[in-house]
Amino acid sequence: MGSCEHEENQSELAQLVTSKFGTTVELRERQLTTAVHRHPILADSPHTPPLIISYRPPCANNVPGTNGTLSMTAIQMIINILNLAASHSNVIPHIATLPQDPRTLISRAKLDVELTEKICCCVCFRLFDLHPTTPWRCDYKRFKDSAPCHEELFIKKKLYKGHKDLGDLSYYSKPPKICPGIVGVPRCVFLSQSILTWLKWLLSMPDTEKAMEDWISTNQDLKDQGYSSDIQHGEVFKDAKWRKRTDMLKLAVSLFVDWFNPRGNKISGKVESTGVLVLSCLNLPPTVRNKLSHLCIAGITPGPYSPDPQTFNHILSPLVDELIRLDAGILIPTHQFPAGRFVQVKLLCVYGDVLATKKVVGFASHSATKFCSFCHAEQGKIPELRLSRRREKSETTSAASDSKNSTSETAQDDILKATGVRWSELNRLSYWDPSRHVVLGVMHNWLEGILQGHFRYRWNFGCVPPNQAKKKRRGGPRAKSDSNKQRRITIVSAMEIDETEESDESDNDDEDILLDGGFGGSFFSEDDIDRFRTLMKQVTLPPGVPHLPANLGNAKHGKLKASQWHALFVFIIPLVLCEMYVDESAHLNMSSNRYKFLVNTAHLVACTNVIFARKFKEGDMKRFEMYYKKYSDSVGGLFEGVKIQPNHHFALHIPQQMAAWGPLAGVAEFPGERLIGFLQKINTNNKIDEMHRSMITRGCHLQRMMANPDYSRLVQASSKQDEQDEQGNQSTTRKRGRKSIRLVSSRYMLLFNLVASRDTAVVDRQTFPVPRGRWVLSGEVIRLRSINCGGLIVGSMPPRNCVVAMVGGKLRYGLVRHCYSYTHNRGEVREFMVVSSITNRYPKVTTAIPSRPFRYLLFLFGMVVGKVEDEEEVIEPSQVVSLAAYRLLEKNTLSIPENGIALIPRGYDAHLNITGNE
Repeated sequence: MGSCEHEENQSELAQLVTSKFGTTVELRERQLTTAVHRHPILADSPHTPPLIISYRPPCANNVPGTNGTLSMTAIQMIINILNLAASHSNVIPHIATLPQDPRTLISRAKLDVELTEKICCCVCFRLFDLHPTTPWRCDYKRFKDSAPCHEELFIKKKLYKGHKDLGDLSYYSKPPKICPGIVGVPRCVFLSQSILTWLKWLLSMPDTEKAMEDWISTNQDLKDQGYSSDIQHGEVFKDAKWRKRTDMLKLAVSLFVDWFNPRGNKISGKVESTGVLVLSCLNLPPTVRNKLSHLCIAGITPGPYSPDPQTFNHILSPLVDELIRLDAGILIPTHQFPAGRFVQVKLLCVYGDVLATKKVVGFASHSATKFCSFCHAEQGKIPELRLSRRREKSETTSAASDSKNSTSETAQDDILKATGVRWSELNRLSYWDPSRHVVLGVMHNWLEGILQGHFRYRWNFGCVPPNQAKKKRRGGPRAKSDSNKQRRITIVSAMEIDETEESDESDNDDEDILLDGGFGGSFFSEDDIDRFRTLMKQVTLPPGVPHLPANLGNAKHGKLKASQWHALFVFIIPLVLCEMYVDESAHLNMSSNRYKFLVNTAHLVACTNVIFARKFKEGDMKRFEMYYKKYSDSVGGLFEGVKIQPNHHFALHIPQQMAAWGPLAGVAEFPGERLIGFLQKINTNNKIDEMHRSMITRGCHLQRMMANPDYSRLVQASSKQDEQDEQGNQSTTRKRGRKSIRLVSSRYMLLFNLVASRDTAVVDRQTFPVPRGRWVLSGEVIRLRSINCGGLIVGSMPPRNCVVAMVGGKLRYGLVRHCYSYTHNRGEVREFMVVSSITNRYPKVTTAIPSRPFRYLLFLFGMVVGKVEDEEEVIEPSQVVSLAAYRLLEKNTLSIPENGIALIPRGYDAHLNITGNE
C-alpha cells in the first residue's frame, strides 16, 4: 500500500471514529494492537485502525464539570472496544456498518425497558389511562361534597394540512379554505416501570439466584456465631408469612422514596421538586442489591411541584395494585428455572428521610403533636427523651381508615392531631404494618441529624470571626508552654464510667478547660480550631474513607456529605481530641471538664460504631441504649442552649430498628441518594414538565447497559490500562521491583519460621545435603508494591500500610515495611509482608489503676494507642483483617516516649476488642 493511500485510510478512519463518537481523533505512528495486523480480515480492511494516538474532547476547557480523567476513560473504552473486535474472528470488517441512530443501537443491545405511560393531573397527580374516553378535565374530588379538581389534562394543538393532501387541483381554481384539525395532547405524563418487568430481567441474569443462595449460607454461618448480619436475621423478615410450596422463591423488596431538584443542588431562586420511587431486592447481598444497575426505578413524579400526602396516594395506587397481585404468587421464568418458578413478593420496608417516609406511609410530620411514627410520644414531651407506647397495627390502620372515610378536611385534621395518622394506599396490603415496616433512615437521622447537630450547634465549631480574641484563661501565667491546654470551670453533673470508683483528684485542677471560652459562649476557641485542623491534616485515612476539607468549620467549604460526617466522628475526632485534651494518661481527673467533654464525645462515637456495624450481637443493642442515655444526660451540663430535636427522640428507637432490620447500614439511604445523583447527571431538554420522562427512560437504558457483562469487562479493561499507564511512567521502579533479591538473615528466619509452621518438609537454606522428600526455602524474593489480601490492597506506603491482622487467634497491629513474593514448593508463588509490630500500651483492664479512665475512653473511641516496635514480624495476606486510620504521635505524647501511634481499625465492628483476644 502506498503512502498516499495509507494516509487516506488514516484520514477516513479519523472521520469514521469522529462521526461515531463525536470526538476529535488524531493519528500517529503507533500500533493499536498486534492482533489487528495479524487478523486476516482486519489486515486487509481499508478501515482497519492500525494507528491511534490521542483523544481531545471538543472545547473541553470551556465545558464546566469536564476533566481529563473522564475523557481518557471514555477514549480508553473505545480503544478496548476495537481491541475486543479485533480478537474475534467474526468481527465486522468495516466500522462504517455500525448503526448511527442511537435508537437502533439501543434496540440491538436489548436495552429497551417496557414502561407504562399514564396521563397525570398536574395539580392532584391523579392518573388516567390513555383512552379515547378519558375526560378533558380532571374529575378528582377529595370529598364527596368537594368541587372537582377541573384541571385540564390535555393541550389543544392544531394540525395544518397542505394543498398536496387534497389531491390535484385545477391550475386556475381558487384554493379551498382549509380549517386546521385540533387534537388533544396530554399536558403531563407519568411513566413507571412495573415490578414484574424488573423481576423478570433480574431473575434472568445468571448470577442472581446463586447470589441469593450464597448470601443465605453466609448469613447462617454468622447467625450460628450469635451475630445478626442481614435483614434476614431481623424480626420483620422472620415474622413474614409466606406460602408453602416446593422450590418457591420468597422475595422481599424495599421501597425508597425521596424528592430532589432535577437541575441539581443549585440555588437560583426557583424551587423545583421531582420525586423518585426505587425498589431493591433484599434477598441479594448488599454489595449486589445496592448497585445502580440492580435498582428498579419504579417511577419519577413530574415536576415542578411535589404531591402532598393525600395526592401522593394517586401515584402509589398502581404500585400497590401490583404488589397485591405479586403477593398471591406468580410464575416467572428464571435462569435456573427457564420453564418458570413460583415467586411470591412482599414489600417489607419503606425507607428514606423522615419527611418522605411520613408522606408515603401516612404519618404526621415531625412538627405535629403525635410526631413519632413508631410510638405515641407527643411533641411537648420531647425534652424528656423517653419512649412512649408503641403503635400497633390495628389501631393505626383503623385511624387511617377513619381518615379516609372522613367527609371534610376538618375531620381529617382532628384525626391527624389525635392519632398522628392519615390514609396511605399501602394499608391495602394485608401484611402491611405501618409502624413496623417503615425504616428510620440513619443517614439522615444520625449522620446528618445527630452528628451534624452536635458538631455545628453544640460545639459551635468554626463560629469564630477572624478578629475574635483568643480564649481567655483563669488565673495567672501557665506553668506549661502549651497554649492549647485550657483551664477549668467546674460543672455540677459528674460523668461515671462503667466502674463506680473515681480516680484521685489531680494536682493540676487549675489546668482544666473552659466550657464556654470560645466566641459567643462556644466551646472551641480560635486556637483550638487551628490546632484541630493542624492535627487533622496529620491523620492518614485508608482508601475509601472520604477526606475532610482543610478549612473544616468554615462555610466556604460547603456542606459535608453524610459519609464525611461518619469519617469525622469515627476517625478524625478520636485521633485528634485525645492529643488536644489529654496530657498524661495516668492523670485524667474524672470530675474535670476535660474528661466530661471527652467521655461525652466518646459515647457519641461509640453509638455511631454500633449503628454502622456490619454485624452485631444482642449485647451491642444494650450498649447503644446505655451509651446514648449517658450522652444525652451529660450534654446539657456541658453546652449552653441545648435543644432536644425530634431526631434525638427518633434515635431512641434505634435498638428496636436493629432488632427489626439487622445492621441498619443495610437499609440506609445511601443507594437511593446515589441513584438521585445519577439521575441528575442525565442530559435532558431542561423542561421541568418533561425532565422526569427523560430521566426514567435514559436511566433505565443506562442501568441495563451497566448490568451487561461486556460493559463490566470494558470498565475493568480500562482500569487495568490506567494501572499499566501509571506503571509505565515509573519504568525504572518497575524494573527494580521485578529484580530478585536475597533476604537478610533476620528476615529470612522470620519467613522460614512462618513457612515451617505450615509445612514440615521445608529446610533451611544452609542445610546440605538436602534430605530426600524435603525442599529448601531459598530466601530469594521479589519486592512488590502491594498485595491483594482478599480484595483488600495492602502496601508499604501510606495510606495502605497500617494493618490489622489475626495472628494465633489474637488481633495484632502493624505498619507494613515491605511486600514480597517468593517461590514455595513445586514452583508455587506466594506473598508475604514484613511489618513492624505495634504494641497496644493501653488495653482494657478491670483493675483500679491510674490510667483506667483513659483506657475507658479508648475503648469507647475504638482506638488503639501504642508504640511502633523495632522488631519485625511476617504475616500472610490471609491473616489481614482490615486497614486502619492512624496518626504518628510526637515524642512524649500520651505518656509514650517515642515512636507513638494512635490507630482506629476500619473494620465496621460494633466495638473494638482492645484486649487482643479473638
